[in-house]
Amino acid sequence: MAYLKSSQITGLSAKDVDVKGFTQATSLKLGDRAYTEHEVLLADNYNIVGDVTVSENLILSKLSDDGDAITLTGDTTTRTISGSGSIEGATLAQTPNASMTGMTGELGSAVTGGAGLTALGTVASGTLGSGVTFPAGHVTKVTHYPITTNQTITGGTYTSYQVITYSPSNPLSKLYVHHIVNFTMGTGGSARHMWHMSAAGDDITNRTDSSSNYHVLSNVGSSFLFYRAQQFPSIELDGTGTADVTLTFEIQHESAYSNLETAIKGNSDGCMTNTIVTEVY
Repeated sequence: MAYLKSSQITGLSAKDVDVKGFTQATSLKLGDRAYTEHEVLLADNYNIVGDVTVSENLILSKLSDDGDAITLTGDTTTRTISGSGSIEGATLAQTPNASMTGMTGELGSAVTGGAGLTALGTVASGTLGSGVTFPAGHVTKVTHYPITTNQTITGGTYTSYQVITYSPSNPLSKLYVHHIVNFTMGTGGSARHMWHMSAAGDDITNRTDSSSNYHVLSNVGSSFLFYRAQQFPSIELDGTGTADVTLTFEIQHESAYSNLETAIKGNSDGCMTNTIVTEVY
């Protein structure tokens, strides 16, 4: 490659030298002189014709990455490379990076993903925005509602012992209600208890309450702790909104034993009556 130094420009008037472009040599020689300045050479191939002494940075470069490697070719004579400098390989023009493989660093807050972004790998932290779509059947929220104190119920009509106000997160969700009740009852012969859950809300599409659940106990007395778990049918929203859903749990005795007392056990006794609402979208 031809290069110019100020001492080599003669016979020109005092005007700026306007360089509009330059080309890359096919081959250049190395070892025909010493390399004492910070210097860039442009060629596809470098032929070593003598010992190479480098006292500054010598950069063997190409104009851009055309897919072919820079090559160093020796002759039949043994040559040495010495000096306090270094020899580097590079391209003069920056080559666009079409692959992010192996890159490290942090994306700025202004970077957004286009339509072709399909996988993020492992995301260690952050918050999913409201526009993120979950696959069908995805659990979006699980909420636990314990009863923390004991309650005593007497009578032959339905009496509520837990009322829950649940706020759905999606207008097309389904709510699955799992309820566990623990209680003791007074003496007095056989008694049939009836459980009932009602569901009320502006955006419920499939039902407003559940069927009753029955169980018969005989002469159990107050020392008997009864446990009942119930998975109720799903509650479906109609897609028009996310209005609160009110869940009411009730219990009663059959009329013949309306004077019996039932003690609903809360967490204070270590026998937790509780409800779990699982929202699925």
